[in-house]
Amino acid sequence: MASLAAAVRTHTPNVAGVAIKTSNGKDWQGHHDDTKAAMAVVGPGSITEWVTALSAHGLEAHAWCVVHGRDIEVEARRVLEACYVPGLRSMILDVEAGERYFGGQPADVARAFICRVRAELPGTFHLGLCLFVRGDEPEKIHLEEWLPYVNSLHPMIYHWDFSSGSSGPRPYLDEAFSRLAPYGLPLVPILQTYPDPESCKPVPEAHIVEAGDYAFQKGAAGISFFRLGAAGPPEFAAIRRITARPAHDIP
Repeated sequence: MASLAAAVRTHTPNVAGVAIKTSNGKDWQGHHDDTKAAMAVVGPGSITEWVTALSAHGLEAHAWCVVHGRDIEVEARRVLEACYVPGLRSMILDVEAGERYFGGQPADVARAFICRVRAELPGTFHLGLCLFVRGDEPEKIHLEEWLPYVNSLHPMIYHWDFSSGSSGPRPYLDEAFSRLAPYGLPLVPILQTYPDPESCKPVPEAHIVEAGDYAFQKGAAGISFFRLGAAGPPEFAAIRRITARPAHDIP
């Protein structure tokens, strides 16, 4: 953890923090990823270690989790246990319509889950909602049920994946902002650094810079990149070139 935090601070000094995946449904994420046991999240103690390691290098610790909605009480408990860890800045709920995600759950499940989580957290604790905005995905996850209880929206904009490695990020950012801006919540796009799954072509460095700069031009409250494990020198170099600034400062 310490070496990863040090690498982030060294290679991308403009990055404010790291989001750690804490749970997948009702399971701690470490139960699904045993490749690096020392970094695996298997409970609140693991998250505390991450918070400490990141803080030592001047980085914020955020968390994200995948919501299934199949066992509301157990899943909510995993989320809350993570949120209770001192020093954790936010929890981003990843809610998707795929079969391995929240797909197929009715609106009352969405409502019950988010109400259960929000009710036990201080009003000042930041909850984000991570979602796809293409097609009817927002309707499939019952977006309206989540909105009253979250503080920010984090659209996943994986332009290189969406276009099979053929086009730039602007049309996808335009679509996401057009659809989500009316809700009046801060938008924090999740942008892509992983290679196109089909062609294995890496995201061009220029695309990474353009995605970040254009997101801020559109009014993003912040940005993040998925994912750190797929980033190397070219991706780090691109991220270093992005500067967060108000939209009116960008020509």
